[in-house]
Amino acid sequence: MERITAELLKLSPAARSPLSRPGARRALARDVAKVADRLGVERFVEPFAGTGAVSLLLAQTGLVARATLADADEGIASFWAVALTDPVPLIDLVHRFFPTRERFLELRASSPETRLGRAFRTLALSRLSWSGIIGAGPASRMEQRWRPETLAERIGRIFELGASGILSAAPEAQGWQASLAHHKDALAFIDPPYPEEGPRLYAHSMDEPAHDELARLLLARPGPSVVVGPDTPDQRRRYAGAIELPTGDRPYSLMTRGSHARREVVFLIGA
Repeated sequence: MERITAELLKLSPAARSPLSRPGARRALARDVAKVADRLGVERFVEPFAGTGAVSLLLAQTGLVARATLADADEGIASFWAVALTDPVPLIDLVHRFFPTRERFLELRASSPETRLGRAFRTLALSRLSWSGIIGAGPASRMEQRWRPETLAERIGRIFELGASGILSAAPEAQGWQASLAHHKDALAFIDPPYPEEGPRLYAHSMDEPAHDELARLLLARPGPSVVVGPDTPDQRRRYAGAIELPTGDRPYSLMTRGSHARREVVFLIGA
């Protein structure tokens, strides 16, 4: 009997991620939740965590007993580690910060040595950069994008999920190989940097051979995987024979160049 309902799939404001990044995945999170429900999985891993939208949904609805986040980006990894284990200093920094162009540029040029510093820098730049792209210029009307009470509420909800034991994160930056090796039987949501767009959007990109390596590992692992990528001949070749999931024909507009909206394809492997 399916456990999922329309009500369960609603993302309340408190359960949404404080991070804002390209491809935040709130819509796709519902599709993955349906897969988790149908398969009846207990454990979930998100090796390319980013905003953590999928893990947050599965954790808050109780569709899985345990969800684990990991990311090779040191700033992203620091944010999740701090939010899940020691959020009070981070929330204090959120309340004391008022965004200006000068402060934004100072923060972007900084290289914090502490995990808390990296966590705050990542949060602030993701909220205040154009389209959530860390490394891009400042967004317009930054003061409207920085809402301390809302951010504090969302961080607090993340901490509650961590304290309950449902949601956890790797304590340090972790590559996808290690993350998948540590969670061999879990349902994995795979949302890697795309070969063409990744270098201009993320600190850690992946070329075509790296995507081939990823596909080989996913096809061989014992646990099921949901993998999303650009709808290209190379991507379809990698996952030939996998189950293609409906996506509602959603374009990934941030990646679009010129007048042609590009599409994504989602595959289910090992189910």
